[in-house]
Amino acid sequence: PAGAGASEEDVPEALALEKGLTEREREMARGILAGKSNKELAYGLGIAENTARNHIYNLYRKLGIQKRLDLVVLVRKYRGAPGPSGTSFP
Repeated sequence: PAGAGASEEDVPEALALEKGLTEREREMARGILAGKSNKELAYGLGIAENTARNHIYNLYRKLGIQKRLDLVVLVRKYRGAPGPSGTSFP
C-alpha cells in the first residue's frame, strides 16, 4: 500500500522503477517473496492461476531472472544485504 513502511516482502523502489515494473508485477513479487504459490497469489488477487503465471513470466523477463530464488537474491542485492551462503553478486 502507498505510504506504508517497507517490509521484507516489498520490492525496493529503485528496482521497481529501474525495471519498469507494473503494480501487478510488484504484487506478484511481494507474494513470491512472502513464499506464496501461484495458486495462492491468484486466489488472493481474485485472478486465474494462468493470469498469475503470465504476470510472473513478465516479472521474470523484466528482471532477467528464471526462478523464485533469483528474485530473493536480486531483492537482497538491491537492499545491500548479503545473498544466500556462497552466493556472489556480479
